Amino acid sequence: MTSIYHFLEFLSTEAGHKVACLTSQYRGTLISSFETTHVASKTIIKHSNDIEDYIRVIYKGYGAVYVDNKLKRIYRPGEVIQDFTSFKKRERSPLTIESRTKMTYGQMTYCQYQALTAAESIYLGFFSELHQYMRRIDRSWIEVLSIEEKDRYRYFLYQYPNLLQVLSVQEISELLHIKYGSLKRYRQQLSSTPPLPPHTPKLYSTLCF
Repeated sequence: MTSIYHFLEFLSTEAGHKVACLTSQYRGTLISSFETTHVASKTIIKHSNDIEDYIRVIYKGYGAVYVDNKLKRIYRPGEVIQDFTSFKKRERSPLTIESRTKMTYGQMTYCQYQALTAAESIYLGFFSELHQYMRRIDRSWIEVLSIEEKDRYRYFLYQYPNLLQVLSVQEISELLHIKYGSLKRYRQQLSSTPPLPPHTPKLYSTLCF
């Protein structure tokens, strides 16, 4: 994925959302509202206790969300990395957003979002679909955390093999809600990447860009 254009195509074809209602004119305005941004690994994109001012769509690399210095989620290409509640309510929050690898993403400011949705109601529909897409991925991640611990780690190995050398064992433990000692044991038992467990939920953004 290299642009918002590709993300819109992904939403309408792979994620099953109603982006097709945006004509070329509206798409063009939407695409031009996103600025492509490149950041180095371990760059803080949103500090804890700040108000979220951006919508970000990851094109390349991985981002992470932390709460109280504990890793809560990993985001990858095709996913929206944002403190949604802070963005909508204009409230400070404890979430920190950071790039965990070199990352390229498209971002839109809150002011641009307000201007678009105030000018044309069709954009309200688009951002509603975008929120639904984010919620579907969130629900899928909750399902992942509901399966057995060893299968959670198998899932991580399958979906995020590039992050084994990036995240510490402690961070993976926090991410998967697995005790540190148990995770170290699973790492020894599963030294090579195994196949995806048959009943593991599939995230909606697993298309390779």
